[in-house]
Amino acid sequence: MSTAKKINLLTEGQVADMFGVDQSTLRRWRYDGCGPHFIRLGSNIRYRHEDIEDHLMSHRHQSTYEYYQGVEL
Repeated sequence: MSTAKKINLLTEGQVADMFGVDQSTLRRWRYDGCGPHFIRLGSNIRYRHEDIEDHLMSHRHQSTYEYYQGVEL
């Protein structure tokens, strides 16, 4: 009997809706390497829930001062 774990992947449209951006923005982020990690399955792009959460958490800041530390303006 197989005990394979089901992986629930999100589509590009679902992630775009979560972030409130167009799918073209996600495509640009992928190209620029600044968006969440993704999985390519043939011509399909999918995202893991964990990668979306990790991406969001990596952009957390407590103050604007903290955000601009080390950022060259």
